[in-house]
Amino acid sequence: MEFHSFQSRLLFFFITLLSLALVATHLFVDLASKSNAGQVISENLKTGARIFNKLMDGRFRQLSESAWLLSGDYAFKLAYSTQDYPTVLSALTNHRDRIGADSMSLISMDGQVLADTLTGSVKPAPYTQPGLLNVAADEGAAHSMTIIGGKTYQTIIVPLLAPDPVAWISIGFLVDGRLAAELKSLTGLEVSFFIEKKGTWEPITSTIAGHIPPPSKQIMTGEPSKDPVIYEASFSGDKWLTLEIPLAHPPGADYEITAILQYSLSKALEPYKRLRAALLLIGGVGLAVSALAGIFLSSTVSRPVRLLMKQVQSIEGGDYSARVSVKRRDEIGALANAVNNMAHGLEEKEKMRSLLGKVVSLAVAEELLSKKLELGGEEREVTVLFSDIRSFTTHSENMTPNETLTLLNIYLTTMAAIIDKHGGVVDKFIGDAIMALFGAPASHEDDADRALLAALEMASALEGLNVTLEARGMPKIAMGIGINTDTVVVGNMGSQDRMNYTAIGDGVNVASRLESLTKEYAEKIIISERTLNSTRRRYDTGYLGEVLVRGKNIPVKIYALNGLARQAT
Repeated sequence: MEFHSFQSRLLFFFITLLSLALVATHLFVDLASKSNAGQVISENLKTGARIFNKLMDGRFRQLSESAWLLSGDYAFKLAYSTQDYPTVLSALTNHRDRIGADSMSLISMDGQVLADTLTGSVKPAPYTQPGLLNVAADEGAAHSMTIIGGKTYQTIIVPLLAPDPVAWISIGFLVDGRLAAELKSLTGLEVSFFIEKKGTWEPITSTIAGHIPPPSKQIMTGEPSKDPVIYEASFSGDKWLTLEIPLAHPPGADYEITAILQYSLSKALEPYKRLRAALLLIGGVGLAVSALAGIFLSSTVSRPVRLLMKQVQSIEGGDYSARVSVKRRDEIGALANAVNNMAHGLEEKEKMRSLLGKVVSLAVAEELLSKKLELGGEEREVTVLFSDIRSFTTHSENMTPNETLTLLNIYLTTMAAIIDKHGGVVDKFIGDAIMALFGAPASHEDDADRALLAALEMASALEGLNVTLEARGMPKIAMGIGINTDTVVVGNMGSQDRMNYTAIGDGVNVASRLESLTKEYAEKIIISERTLNSTRRRYDTGYLGEVLVRGKNIPVKIYALNGLARQAT
């Protein structure tokens, strides 16, 4: 979608930003809610596991106390000693009902069930949990989860003492829906029991209706110092955080029994869902109010912005005189004043740039305008070009001042254009002389070549210029050029109130001296050996010898520059 007006874009941005903030808030609340719910459920599961274990231990203690009570009962011992097993069965049934147990039996020392309340039989039959009897024989008593008649029981076995063990008493509590419901009421968790035989899990009982996935064997560790493993399971269209607790089984048993504690994530998130619904309602109302406020705000901003846009477009087109009138005391009014001040500043700067460009070269003007003006310079390798009109004083004696000025302007304009064309900078005009720099303020890898090519073109252009001067009744002129390459100091020099971008050093003096030597050697262009060695192209030169430059003790080898070297054929 494209928006061509500032008002529509501002409104779109405002609404989008608010919408993103609302979405981000909801995402953050959802993530925080799920994370917090997970932490709360995990803590509840850990607490529930501790309650579960204490309850199961309490049931085992209750069984143990009841069993030891019967073990010490004199009448029961007397009934056993008479081998009157129907009487024994009746005593077992009465004791079972009194303590609220689900099963009781009397077992001989050799593992035969003598009386059993589940079957009502007094005929001897093998006890189905011999491993539990072995533990009881070794430790004096034993308890475990057992399978009797296809049902699961919490079972404890204690000896019948007379005074030595003469038989075993077994008491069991049924593991059924009543136990699961009792555990749920105490822990607030869903409770399920599973039995595993030969790799197949089957549910025993559960407080959850419908299909429940079997344990995944991510069971709670037996070490109290370590946290239990809590994992997420999905079934019945919901997600459940789950904790598994393995329950004791007799040694050698072909089954395992596991308790599973679970809590619904959806149930835990119900308060957060209500909070999210409230946030959505508040966010929707806030978005609508914000949209109306955004429309009003954007309309008050768009009009002055359009006026400022027109002014900036005028400035972009070069009309720095454009001004805008916005009578406001807010940021828009401050912006309008700033734009007007900017336009005025640009107008003044353009005037200064135009004036400065006529006084110095464009490169120097840019250098001065782009940096803070202060005295100082830097060392840089440059190629310095000096040119001068020979016998100009003699020529000027035969011309009026206006004619002299006209000739100089024609000559200097032509030569300065050639220097600028080759990337050089006219440092200054000294009467009829020109000092030019190649390599400052902007440097190139071929500054020496640029200087030599400029000198050759200047010499060639002089011939055409003389034709023009002769046609205007002015005298022909001759020119000498000296070129030297050296490390010099370039920068702003002068005083704090008046300074000049220029170059100083022996290299400048040598170039000036070489220009003077063009008269003695009757050559148009003389270059130093260092300049020749700095070039990348081949030139037609003539060795002139060595000369001493005033102020230097080492002679300088000089060459006459005749032109570009001819290509071998």
